[in-house]
This record gives sequence, structure tokens and C-alpha cells, in this order.
Amino acid sequence: MDRKYNLRLDLQFRCNNSVMKFDEFDNDTSDFFMRITRGGELFNIDKAIVALCVIKPDGSS
Repeated sequence: MDRKYNLRLDLQFRCNNSVMKFDEFDNDTSDFFMRITRGGELFNIDKAIVALCVIKPDGSS
């Protein structure tokens, strides 16, 4: 399965994204494309350290 998720993150306003669901055996199958803005204007993250946190269905990470 090749899944692609287009996500939006605005540092000032709320963004409604689709719910992402993964199976236990989904290895190397998903792409994340993120558009990060502040008040609708693109935000420069060239010097940022990117980390992705995944929350399990039981609420733990």
C-alpha cells in the first residue's frame, strides 16, 4: 500500500486534517507532505529539526 497524506499546519489558525490510519505491518508505505504556515503565510523551517510522534489507538505514544 502506498499512502500519501497532504497535511496542513498553521501556527496561528486551526487546520482540519484527515485522520491517518496505519496497520501494524505498514512499513515504508506512507508519504507525508506538510504545508506549514503562520497566519496563512508560508513559514520557513530550513533550520528546524523535524520529529514525528505517532499516537497509538489507546492514547499512548
